[in-house]
Amino acid sequence: MQSRNRIPLLFAHDVIHGFRTIFPVPLAEAATWDPQGVERAARIAATEATAAGLHWTFAPMVDIARDARWGRIVEGAGEDPYLGSIMAAARVRGFQGTDLTAANTMLATAKHFVAYGAAEGGRDYNVADVSEVTLRDVYLPPFHAAVDAGARSVMASFNEVAGVPVHASERLIDGLLRREWGWNGLLVSDWTGVLELIPHGVASDSASAGALALRAGVDVDMVSRIYFNRLPPLVRSGRVAMRDVDAAVRRVLQAKYELGLFADPYRYSDTARERRTLLAPEHRENVLGLVEIRQIFRVPKVGAVAGCMVLDGVVRRTAQARLLRDNVVIWTGELDSLKRFKDDVREVKAGFECGLSLKGYDDIKERDQLEIFEMQEVARTLS
Repeated sequence: MQSRNRIPLLFAHDVIHGFRTIFPVPLAEAATWDPQGVERAARIAATEATAAGLHWTFAPMVDIARDARWGRIVEGAGEDPYLGSIMAAARVRGFQGTDLTAANTMLATAKHFVAYGAAEGGRDYNVADVSEVTLRDVYLPPFHAAVDAGARSVMASFNEVAGVPVHASERLIDGLLRREWGWNGLLVSDWTGVLELIPHGVASDSASAGALALRAGVDVDMVSRIYFNRLPPLVRSGRVAMRDVDAAVRRVLQAKYELGLFADPYRYSDTARERRTLLAPEHRENVLGLVEIRQIFRVPKVGAVAGCMVLDGVVRRTAQARLLRDNVVIWTGELDSLKRFKDDVREVKAGFECGLSLKGYDDIKERDQLEIFEMQEVARTLS
């Protein structure tokens, strides 16, 4: 706020699958086929991230990926365009909420536009040689779903499509994304994506790279600082039209306005809210809501009998349960409190028939209440 025009800053970060409360990786979330749970996870992540002063996340990654050699498959929803579209929309809704002026919402960024997951040989940054039919039937649908869900930001991808790097593709950014789909949000480069136009061979120097990217519709140059250093002389020389600069600036300012930062640039800066929000118990209790539980092991209070249950359904996480490993949950509450899951119970076993041994708890009768413990061994798998 010390600048001449008092324009507030945007603070951004990779908030991928949680902020301080960590949820399963996006690929695992997608495997739940539970868009409501995925949306809730993104909502919690946004609530925590905004409490820490962030306005903008570089997520969700909505790339369709079908080559197991590509190391970033874990960030997306996998190989299916339909599932990818459902999860893309869910995450956008979770991050952005229903009102961007609310202090617990943040800009979502659908990335990487487009066909980044089609990189040849599974090599990151590599070219993607896809037909127009494959592009529209496989790789574009999740982005369209994200845009329809209201995504206010999109990130360009490093790769080429049909021989043209996306950061320089007027056809894909200003043509398809903006004119065909009617999207008017903020287009951000990937990390040094504008500078990468030089090794792509379409720009001879950083000035040429900046001119190509801005003309294609890239509004924000992440890290390269080419716009900052090169745009003024490019405009003065006539190589870049002032209307293109104005359009990019307008979209950046619009994002800040939609977030309410012009009204209060410090609205996301509240240390009391940060302390209260990060790792809040109600946030942690949602983590297991995305996990299908088939075994529950319970440690009792003094005088009670240890028991375990095999469930067919999904057990939502409570303060009395914790995922230990795979599909095994520790339950430290009263056995009666499990009655709400009675419709899912297939089998109940009492005592240590579950095959438990407790490390450090040889005599549980001397304990008033066992805390969540470490499982040393499960001797037998319940079916």
